[in-house]
Amino acid sequence: MPAAPIPENEQERLAALHSYHILDSMEEKDFDELTELASVICGTPIALISLVDKDRQWFKSHKGLSETETAREYSFCAHAINSPNDLLIVENPKEDPRFADNPLVTGPTNINFYAGIPLVDDDGFALGSLCVIDQERKKLTDQQINALRMLGWQVIDKLRLRRQNAELQVMNEQLKDAQQKVNILNAILTESENRLKTFIDQSPAATIVFRGSNLLIEVANQPMLQLLGKSADIIGKSLLTAMPELEGQAAYDMLVEIYQTGKPVYGYDTPVTLVRNGVEENGFYDFTYTPIIEDGKVTGIIDIAVDVTEQVLARKKAEQLNADLQTANDDLAAKNEELALANHELDVSRGNREQLYSQLQENEEAQRLTVEAAHIGTWQIDPETKALTYNKILADIFGYKGATLMTYDQAIAQVTEAHRELIVKEIEKAISDGGDYDITYQQQRFDNGRIIWLRSMGKIMPDTQGLYNVFRGVVMDVTPQMEAQNNILESEERFRTMAEGSKILIAVSDETSKANYFSKAWTDMTGRPLADLIEFGWTDLLHPEDRNRYLKIYLDAFRDKIEFNGDFRIRDKNGDYRWLLANGQPRFRPDGTFAGYIASCADITEQKDAERRKDDFISIASHELKTPITALKGAVQLLSRLKDKPDSPMLPKMIDQAAKSTNKVTTLIDDLLNATRMNEGQMTLNKTNFSVAELLDGCCTHVRLEGKYQLVFEGDRDLEVFADEQRVDQVIVNFVNNAVKYASESTEIFLKAEREGDHAKISVRDTGPGIPKEKLEHLFDRYYRADHTGSQYSGLGLGLYISAEIVKRHGGEIGVDSHLGQGSTFWFTLPLSASEKI
Repeated sequence: MPAAPIPENEQERLAALHSYHILDSMEEKDFDELTELASVICGTPIALISLVDKDRQWFKSHKGLSETETAREYSFCAHAINSPNDLLIVENPKEDPRFADNPLVTGPTNINFYAGIPLVDDDGFALGSLCVIDQERKKLTDQQINALRMLGWQVIDKLRLRRQNAELQVMNEQLKDAQQKVNILNAILTESENRLKTFIDQSPAATIVFRGSNLLIEVANQPMLQLLGKSADIIGKSLLTAMPELEGQAAYDMLVEIYQTGKPVYGYDTPVTLVRNGVEENGFYDFTYTPIIEDGKVTGIIDIAVDVTEQVLARKKAEQLNADLQTANDDLAAKNEELALANHELDVSRGNREQLYSQLQENEEAQRLTVEAAHIGTWQIDPETKALTYNKILADIFGYKGATLMTYDQAIAQVTEAHRELIVKEIEKAISDGGDYDITYQQQRFDNGRIIWLRSMGKIMPDTQGLYNVFRGVVMDVTPQMEAQNNILESEERFRTMAEGSKILIAVSDETSKANYFSKAWTDMTGRPLADLIEFGWTDLLHPEDRNRYLKIYLDAFRDKIEFNGDFRIRDKNGDYRWLLANGQPRFRPDGTFAGYIASCADITEQKDAERRKDDFISIASHELKTPITALKGAVQLLSRLKDKPDSPMLPKMIDQAAKSTNKVTTLIDDLLNATRMNEGQMTLNKTNFSVAELLDGCCTHVRLEGKYQLVFEGDRDLEVFADEQRVDQVIVNFVNNAVKYASESTEIFLKAEREGDHAKISVRDTGPGIPKEKLEHLFDRYYRADHTGSQYSGLGLGLYISAEIVKRHGGEIGVDSHLGQGSTFWFTLPLSASEKI
């Protein structure tokens, strides 16, 4: 027994087969119905949907056979897939050398007939076959063969639909994964925020964090509350609500300006009036106001304050003493008698200055300890020589462990190339202009080469002589904050890119069911701007028949915070209704609280239309075929009873009845075959030159013989066309039959031939009730059947469709003109013959 040849594209074919994920799947009613129909149509006890895998053939549906698979080496279908465009028929396997010793032929299965149509997908790969098998010898008719082909297409349609549904499920899983990643990043952000709050609470420096334009107090540590003389109940209040005495003061105005401009401000010796325990107190403070910038916008401010009231008062007192001393010197010439007193005051003044200087050193040491506790590096650069000094924390941040002091050039060399030029430019600008220096940049650590994010802030400061020739500042390691922020932004961008580029409609809602995101596919389908979708939603676009059902599905799931699925119709931007398949996944925050839903909707309109057309066609075909077959069966049964009574008056009537039923079945099958040939491009045209008038005079004999209707010729009797005479006759007969069927009261039917340019125009006109305007555009669609109130008409809805295809293949046009109460005119055009064109 020779094995079936392996197709040249075997690896690609197997990959295509496995992409459908159907092998070893559960039995499905849709596929079983197709094998049942194939078995009935072909009259065989066995019908299979066989998929040829690498070493086996597996049956998705096995009508009349208990086995679900066999070895590929015994498979008839393995031979069938080698000719994807042809039907494999083996009428006598026992005499066929390919199958004579096949166990399926010689064994209990006893195959004596096989016919299989290859199942070819959209990429041309033969996945297997739809086959019928019998233990008896038999031969299929042309009608059965064509019906088997049509059922094979239905199998491919179901495989395609099944894979599309599977791909939708995969996409939903991907959306779930993306949501889980977003949840993880949110958890990381929350943890980062908690670490920042803990850092602030444990910092010895007085620190407070404001949020929003009204400067809502988000965090305030104990040193800051002690400095302000307030309790923790000010947290959560706006600054002016908690401390109304600050309104109009410089400290508050600076905060407002920072929030508006996003520029940090350093306040030195800033006068502030505070109310502590109901008593108004005046003081001086050094402030560091740093804006919190998120997504390019200022969302808050971090304020670190140091009370320098004693230092300022001491300095002012010293300044006043110096002024007094100057006055004493000016008056020395005129007031010699006061010299002793002035000298005494001078001594006292010098003593006070030394005491104040000692206090200042103590305060600076306290500031140094505060900075070190906050792990903030400090630095100082000589504007002229670029000599660099720094504290130990800065060296730790930089990872510098050299035996000598780090130089300015060494520090700059560690800055990444992307930031190096900018940071040097900003340093020089701050030195020359005396402005603030605040920059966030990347730098490579000295010890391990790791890239870190730093934020450095500085300003030109006066030295002990009051000269502005000291450039000093602080630096902080902000790597965790920047990495968390970048990770969140990257995750959000990936999700947005995926959502915006997908044809799936994606929406996100919060825990109140308020939507806060819609993908571009939503605006494309509904035509509504994104702002309107977020503000007003889309439920008003639901089809009235689907609204309550879908809203119940959603609200029930929302109540229980569970996944939901459902299909519904929605009105698109053109006013048409589209079918959508929705899936909603609940979202939860890291602490387990409900955060809302992320929902995806796929457009399944084409699938719904395909299912409806298939169901309608099968229903119509079954009904239309069943009626004449039932009549034929009854006539044959009566004829069988009368075969011994040739003189019975019933005999001619039964023969006429059988003939009419046979003609009806033949007509229906011809329509199916013609439609099939149209789809497969197999209809050929045998064109000749012939007279239109002669064709019209000789057509529709069955109508003329009936005697009820008169066919009236109008127009040009000399007109000739170059066309397939038999096909043109088929179109005219269809037009006349429709006039008889739908305009039965129109006893005159007018057949007209006339010239229009290089074409002949042929029309059939009746004086019947006419056709409603809204139905005219559908008359030539496949399976469309006109209907009238109170009337029922037979047929498969293929006649006008076939006529339209015949005319189009001739290069002509087809159409209809109709008005209610005035009748209808069906017309088509054909190219003139060569002589007519002259």
